[in-house]
Amino acid sequence: MDEAQRREARRLARSLRKAGGAAFGTGLSLARRSRLGRAAMTAVREVVEGRPQPRVIRVWDLPTRIFKWLLVLCVGTAFLASSMHPRGLLFAVHVGCGYAVALLLLFRLAWGIIGGERARFADFVRGWRGIRTHFLGLLRLDPEETVGHSALGGWMILALLATLALIVVSGLLTEGSTGGAGVLSRLLPASAIPALGWIHGTLGFTIIWLAGAHIAGVLVESALQRENLVLAMITGRKRVRMPGPEDARTVSPWRAVPIVIALTLLGAWMVLGTRIPSGSIVL
Repeated sequence: MDEAQRREARRLARSLRKAGGAAFGTGLSLARRSRLGRAAMTAVREVVEGRPQPRVIRVWDLPTRIFKWLLVLCVGTAFLASSMHPRGLLFAVHVGCGYAVALLLLFRLAWGIIGGERARFADFVRGWRGIRTHFLGLLRLDPEETVGHSALGGWMILALLATLALIVVSGLLTEGSTGGAGVLSRLLPASAIPALGWIHGTLGFTIIWLAGAHIAGVLVESALQRENLVLAMITGRKRVRMPGPEDARTVSPWRAVPIVIALTLLGAWMVLGTRIPSGSIVL
């Protein structure tokens, strides 16, 4: 083969390589446009690099997130109002926030049964084995990755909800102790109100301590997993590294409409059955 033939062979080889590269690039572009293609490419990258690649998936639905932040707002406002020995407007704010917490708890109970995948109690309430595994992982500073709530986090949520339910019930029963009247204030004899009022106040401080422990746990988990869990509860999306989990299954938002209507009627009944005691506005 003379020099001219060798140059022509090299030119043809370069043309074939360019054509092959263009075809490969087109194939990658098409693969990226399909869910199956993206999953296959992710798996290839994990094999090549030897470690799972983080993916952002949808975890918590909108009703769950709205519930959480409304609950934080109402509980915080009620606690601040009660700490100033409220009368008049402040007492109305405290009672109103208490009613809102009661309605929110009822909504969460219903949504924990018929809501989205990660909102259901069956998804995050685990047995002793899951709690033990997660706790030992925390001691090693290497907890197992979870998509939704961790085992300890799930039971902390149940503890918070149960404590809030006791606060609401005790508050409704002692609502008349300040001179007003509430929907349940006539169910107890007057002699029982002081003791139940003390329980109500003690539980109010208990929920603050539990909330503090919950926040501390979220911050620790965020640091160990290198994931902003507070932001995840705002956006509903979370970055995961484990293979397999996809976006959480959602349900139609229309499921929430009958619940909201029923709770609105219940809230109206509670408000109409309440008499705020007269007194000066304490600021």
